[in-house]
Amino acid sequence: MLMKVSEHNEVGNSYQQLAELTILSLQLIHQFTMHLPGFCKLSDEDKRTLHKTCKTEVLVLRTSRCYDMFDEKVVLGNEAKQWRYDREQYREFIGPLADLMFDFAHALSKMQLHQAEYVLLTAIAIFSDRPGLLQPKSVEDIQEVYTSALQSYVDALRPKQRNIFSRLLMKLTDLRSLTSEQSEIITGISSTSIAIKPSSSQQSCDVKFTTTKSQLQHRQHHQQQQQQQQQQPLYPLYTQTHYQSSTSTGYP
Repeated sequence: MLMKVSEHNEVGNSYQQLAELTILSLQLIHQFTMHLPGFCKLSDEDKRTLHKTCKTEVLVLRTSRCYDMFDEKVVLGNEAKQWRYDREQYREFIGPLADLMFDFAHALSKMQLHQAEYVLLTAIAIFSDRPGLLQPKSVEDIQEVYTSALQSYVDALRPKQRNIFSRLLMKLTDLRSLTSEQSEIITGISSTSIAIKPSSSQQSCDVKFTTTKSQLQHRQHHQQQQQQQQQQPLYPLYTQTHYQSSTSTGYP
């Protein structure tokens, strides 16, 4: 069951609002991942590993899709209600990850990608080699299908942009490298204590974000210190295989 974002009119509540929207985004990412073709074929342990380790990268990709390059703000919400957040508001919420997110979103926006390209990039990011996978070859095989699908789509859509496919894969490599030291920030948010009660009028729930801003910043600082000496592997080399069409679910 997805959370219902509470209504806040006061400027001082923008932190609470952004926290709730981020939790909602993480819930949507979780659902999207579960319904990706090929995901159900993996073992339960490998499913949990991918869910846990892909969140930061996928959240950055999702945020990039919502980025307004001209206004330099992230636009969250839907047709009925929208919220706009600038770099400074994100920086107060997630610290150094904000600059990474906005710089990446701005660079990706310049490439003017279609939604299908975002979907395929997200799938490639999800099905990547991760520490702790029991069957990494199975994950790699699924990833290759999406990689080949992206190449086929790009070649058909942008025949004159010969290097666009390699540039997109390089963006994912850069994303993996840049987010490796910041992933614990999103892990902390997704595991934050929330109070949930059913809504009588909608099939959703009201969520109260119970971690304060100072508590989250303290957690971020502690997690960053723990991550300083750790290095994460980069994306594996991508190979090209023959692609057979597969129906994908909606993008989160």
